[in-house]
Amino acid sequence: MNEIIDIIRGYSVKDSIDALYYAIRFIKQADSISKNDKDFFEDDERSMPSQEARKLTIRIIDIIEAKYGKNAAELDDAEFIEAMKALSAARNTLETPASAAEEEAAREAINSMVIPELKGN
Repeated sequence: MNEIIDIIRGYSVKDSIDALYYAIRFIKQADSISKNDKDFFEDDERSMPSQEARKLTIRIIDIIEAKYGKNAAELDDAEFIEAMKALSAARNTLETPASAAEEEAAREAINSMVIPELKGN
């Protein structure tokens, strides 16, 4: 399902991450919700996805359902696992390695931590 990776490239990292999260959420709960009945985007107002992320989520779900020729609720175990792996692989493409400056700052923070002495009984 490289098509998922291809389409998320056209969106911001935040919208892509949000869309993948909500697609995973939908696929996992598909037997109890449908795209038309329950708003699976319903969340705390502070973390609601953007309209772009919502549209991207629906595109991702449509890709998965088209690949298997059935609704997400009808996926068998092997198809479900394959879909989850594809979504996870797409998410992994969004990871950016830490810069040298970020790595150095992390090392300095760790090295500055004081380890308390343990007192014996």
